[in-house]
Amino acid sequence: MISLPNNTAAAQIVRNNLEDAPNVLLIVADQHRYDWIEGTGDLPVRTPHLRRLAERGMTFRRAVTPAPLCAPARACLATGLDYDSGPVPSNFHDLPPETRTYFRTLRDEAGYHVAGVGKFDLHKATFDWNLDGSRCLREWGLDGGIDNEGKFDLLWSGRTGPKGPYMNHLYGRGVACLHLRDFERRRHEPYFDVEPSPLPEDAYLDHWIARNARDVLSNCPQGRPWHVVVNFAGPHDPMDVPPGLIDRWRDVEFPVPAGEDPADPRHQEVRRRYAAMIENIDGHVGGLLDLIAERGELENTVVVYTSDHGEMLGDQGIWGKQVALDPSIRIPMIIAGPVVRHPGLTSDALVSLEDLAATFLDVAGPAPARWMTARSLLPVVRGETPEHRDHVVSGLDRSAREIELAQRHYGDNRWVALRRWRAVSTRTRKLVVSADLPTPALFDLESDPYETTDLAGSEPATVRELLARLDDDLVATLLGTRTPSHRRPCRQGSSRRRLAEGEDRMEVFLRTLEDNERNPVLVQLFALLSAEGLSLEHPSHEWWVERYRAIVISVQGWLTEVIDERNLPPGLTTETVARWLIALADGLRVQWLLDPDAVSRAEAVRQFADLLRSLTRPNTNPAGPAGEASDT
Repeated sequence: MISLPNNTAAAQIVRNNLEDAPNVLLIVADQHRYDWIEGTGDLPVRTPHLRRLAERGMTFRRAVTPAPLCAPARACLATGLDYDSGPVPSNFHDLPPETRTYFRTLRDEAGYHVAGVGKFDLHKATFDWNLDGSRCLREWGLDGGIDNEGKFDLLWSGRTGPKGPYMNHLYGRGVACLHLRDFERRRHEPYFDVEPSPLPEDAYLDHWIARNARDVLSNCPQGRPWHVVVNFAGPHDPMDVPPGLIDRWRDVEFPVPAGEDPADPRHQEVRRRYAAMIENIDGHVGGLLDLIAERGELENTVVVYTSDHGEMLGDQGIWGKQVALDPSIRIPMIIAGPVVRHPGLTSDALVSLEDLAATFLDVAGPAPARWMTARSLLPVVRGETPEHRDHVVSGLDRSAREIELAQRHYGDNRWVALRRWRAVSTRTRKLVVSADLPTPALFDLESDPYETTDLAGSEPATVRELLARLDDDLVATLLGTRTPSHRRPCRQGSSRRRLAEGEDRMEVFLRTLEDNERNPVLVQLFALLSAEGLSLEHPSHEWWVERYRAIVISVQGWLTEVIDERNLPPGLTTETVARWLIALADGLRVQWLLDPDAVSRAEAVRQFADLLRSLTRPNTNPAGPAGEASDT
C-alpha cells in the first residue's frame, strides 16, 4: 500500500471542531443493478449487511448514474459534475490530474485524511497504475491508497508483465498466466461462460481489494476525520466466481430476464453467479462496518453504498450497460450514519450519482464548490424535504467503433446502437432523445417498467415538456438538426475562444495551443504509445488499431475544448490535427523514454507548432503526416 505524505497545509484546519467532524466511508460496486438488493423487490438475493446499513440509514430508490459507463460515471462522481459538464465522455479518456475533485477539497480545505482502494477507473485510457497503485492519486486529492486494474483491464495491460498492483500480486504468486488464460477465454462469452475462477480463493480480485480496504482503514489517523473510498470490481462481468461462492446458490431459482425464453437454462446460471458476486461484496461491507465499530467510530461515520451504473442482465436480450433503459442507468444508493434523522426510511427523491460529491463536502463543512452541478442530499436525509430534483439526466456519446465493441460484448439491438443519447427521467416518465431514433421515445415508468411501449405519439405535450429540461444546443445536436460541439464547456474552465475580427487563424490556434501546454495530453500520448511497446508504423494487433482510434477520439475531444474548429485554417479539422499530434508524440516517445525530462510539454508544443506551420505553407499537402486514410 502506498502511504503518501499528509498535506501540511491541511493540518492547519479551517474547521473549529475537527475532532467531531464525521468520517465518510464510500463503497462503490461496479455494475450493481439497482433492484438486486434485499428490500427492493422479490428477488432471492442475499445482502444482510446492506439491509443492516439501510436500517441505519436512508435508501434512495430513484438514483441514477449520469452516464452508464465506468470512466465517465466515476469522473462525474469525483468532480461533482454532470455528464455534459464533465471532462470524461467515454472509457477512452482520462481524468486530467489537475482536475478539481471533491477528494482534493476534503483534503486541502476540510482537513480530511483521504484514501482509497480498488478500481477508481479515473485513467481508463491509460493502462498503467504503477505497481503500487499510486498513479495520479495525490494529484486527484488522496493522501494514499491503491488504485488497481478492473477485470478486463488486465488483458490489455498484463500480458507481458504487470502494469498495476493486482497483476503484480498475481505474478508474484505465480498464478498470473493462469488468470490471463482464463480471461482470454471468457472475453468471447463474458456472461455465458460460467466456469468457476481457477484462482486460489484468497487471490480473487474482490477479496484482494477488501484486504487492502481493511489495511487502509486500519491506518487512518486517530483524531482526524477521514474519507475512504472502496471500489469493488464486482459484480461486473465476466462471471468469474470462486467455487466456494457458487455452491451457496446451486439450487436458487431466479426470474428469467424480461422478454427472454424461460426454458433457457443459461440465464439461471448467469444470475446465480451475479448474485454470488453481490453476496460476496455484501460480506465485505459487513467486515468493513465491523472494523469501524472496533475502532469506536461507527456512530460518527457516514457510510454510503452505491454503484457506478447498472446492468441489463439479459432483459430484452441486452447485457451490460451503455443503454438508456432503467436497469442500465439506475443504481443502488444507501446513506447511513449520524446525518440521517429518521433511519430505515426509503426516499423516492430523484438523485444522481454526482450528488454524492456535494453531499460529502456538505458533511465536512467547507464552502460549497460552485463549479459543481451536484446538489447535496443532506436536506433529504435530515428530513428537511422529500424533494431533491424535478428530473435527472443520464447520457452517453460513443463513436461507431465504440458501438461496434459494445455490440460484440453486450448484444445488438436498437438501444445498444445509439451513438449519442440522453434520457430525461421524472418519477413517472422517461424521454430518450437521439438522432438515431426516428423520434424521441417516451415511456411510462409506472405502468411499463420494462420500457417497451413508446408513448411519444400520444403524449406530445409531455415530450415537449421533457425536451425543455435539456439545453437547446444539446437537443439540436441530439436530434441531428445542428452539429456544434455537443458537450458544454467544463464548468471548471475552458480555453476555447472565438476568432476576433482581423486575427490570423493560424496564430490564434497556435497561441491557444501554447496557452494550454499544462494540459497533459502529449505526456499521456507518450505514455500510451510507449506502454504498449508498439510504433504507429507497425500495428500488429487488432486491439492496437482500436487503441489508436481511441487515442484519436481522446485528442479530438481535447482539441474541441482548445479551439473552435471554425477557427482552424482552411483544410484542417480536429481529426487531422489530432493525428498530427499523435505522430509527433510517436516521434518523440523514444527520446522521452530515454530521458523524460528531455522533452517538456512546452518543447513538444513548440515542435508541434513548427510542424504545423510547415505543413500549412502554400502548396503543402493538407492531409498531414499521419494520413487521413490511415486506420492505424
